[in-house]
Amino acid sequence: MEQIRWVARRWFCSWRHGAGGVVERFGHAGRRCYRYRGGVGGCRATGNERGHRNDYSRPRLLRLKVGTDDFFVTGISTNTTTSASGNVVTPNITLQPFFSGIALDVTPQIDDEGNIILHVHPSVSVVEEKTKNVNLGDLGTFTLPLASSSINETDSIVRVQDGSIVAIGGLMSQEQNTSRYGLPGISGLPGVGALFGQKSVSNKKRELVILMRSTVIRDENSWRNASAEVQDRLQGLDPRQQRKLEWQ
Repeated sequence: MEQIRWVARRWFCSWRHGAGGVVERFGHAGRRCYRYRGGVGGCRATGNERGHRNDYSRPRLLRLKVGTDDFFVTGISTNTTTSASGNVVTPNITLQPFFSGIALDVTPQIDDEGNIILHVHPSVSVVEEKTKNVNLGDLGTFTLPLASSSINETDSIVRVQDGSIVAIGGLMSQEQNTSRYGLPGISGLPGVGALFGQKSVSNKKRELVILMRSTVIRDENSWRNASAEVQDRLQGLDPRQQRKLEWQ
């Protein structure tokens, strides 16, 4: 818990001195809470200061009724299953698709005071290939390539004001790789083997941080501004459309 509080303080202190936003502190249920007002640029700049940052997706959604919205950043993989009946020498192998990647479920609501209540459920699934050996008795051993998945997920309910940014973290993972190089036979000897070899250990820490900004469409002007912002984003994604605007 202390580590989480320290990370939160570092994030908010960086936002406080960053451009494009202001951090405000307020009390809620006897606790000290923070909220960020401004653009996402300050939050993304903070991510660059803390390490290497990758943007997986920047979706935008307009909703008229209460419901759950799903976002996926994934690559479809396959899982191997086997089935056999009777005196079958070769088992029947079938492939079944399953999800692998980042999933985000968001359910927005608006209360009587105009605040936005978000039910956010992000999940990250990582798939690794594992080999399983099946003993077939007199027929020998059959090797099956299987998929092993690990899921890291959180479930949060937050209440924010119109235009505020919600930062959801905590989906952290750590990976450690050990590599050894050396002369065959000699590097494995105890004591003197270290003189004829090399060992390297690398640690990688990753954290998925989700930044969400919710805006309430109150009138026709708000709708026009939101539509114009979407068109600007689409034009920025198409380089041909961007060249047309420059020629005009």
